[in-house]
Amino acid sequence: MIRPTAYLEKITDDFGVWQHTKKGKILRSEGYALDDSARALIVFLLYNKKKFAQICLQYLENSLVGNNLVGFFNQERKSVAFPASYDAFALALWALGFAVEKNFEVKRCTQLLSSLDPNYTSQDVHIRPRAYSLAAYSHLGDKKLAEISLKYLVDNYASRSNKWFEDYLFYANAAIPYSILLYLLKFNISHKKYDTILLESINTLEREMRIGKIPAPIGNRKRHEISGNANNHFGQQPIDAAFMVLMLTLAFKYFKNSEYLREAKDWMDWFYGNNICHTSLVTPENACADGIDENCISQNFGAESTIMYLWARHEYETITKIS
Repeated sequence: MIRPTAYLEKITDDFGVWQHTKKGKILRSEGYALDDSARALIVFLLYNKKKFAQICLQYLENSLVGNNLVGFFNQERKSVAFPASYDAFALALWALGFAVEKNFEVKRCTQLLSSLDPNYTSQDVHIRPRAYSLAAYSHLGDKKLAEISLKYLVDNYASRSNKWFEDYLFYANAAIPYSILLYLLKFNISHKKYDTILLESINTLEREMRIGKIPAPIGNRKRHEISGNANNHFGQQPIDAAFMVLMLTLAFKYFKNSEYLREAKDWMDWFYGNNICHTSLVTPENACADGIDENCISQNFGAESTIMYLWARHEYETITKIS
């Protein structure tokens, strides 16, 4: 039987995870991205691939410059983007927090965390870095720092009447309620205000991200206004379907409502053909296509897509085994 991580291992060398491939070949000219090795650290730990997790952690360590991180390295392993984007920086925090919780190289992870500027993501007005930071500090058990990010999310939600955290949907949307669910579960909190936000925001995603009954991530061609025009059918990406699976599995854990598990299955099946093309995005080697475009399934199989597929698959298979 082919290992779930077979393809991800294939595109990981002794430095990090290659960012892009085309027609089965690594596009070395595209180099390495911080967010890929950060998320891959989480996924390799989930699948108990510690040799590859070591590579990803070393990549994060190699990215440290002052109190920030390099966003990209080229094929010669030279830094080409500094500082990292707020998204990538916060994903690195998340990966390190997850690793500490899993008792993986705790000394190295905490040393790297202590070197990073904890206020960097607070300089950004965008919401996803705050969600990723909330996830990071929830894994670390740092309630004080977690609540700073939580307040930002809740305030953004409260300032709108559309039952969402922004004026639109774009990418990785479900990561936002996911991070709140993770916070509540990690700190064993139940709060009516947060429950209402979660129930409403999950319902918003389910309403806006389907074509009929078929799961349909927001296309990456343009932002989608809440209750606005019809969803762009093309540019659907695995990161969005994967975060829907992750969010819904946590919603099932938190609310104990089996409907969320059914919806998680719907979204997991998006990878296997429950999509507008009725075609699987996953190869026998467990590579995941980069999305759905005008020609249907993309023929490129990049790091982000495969990593997010594997993450969603692990969490879905885990929850269905114990439920």
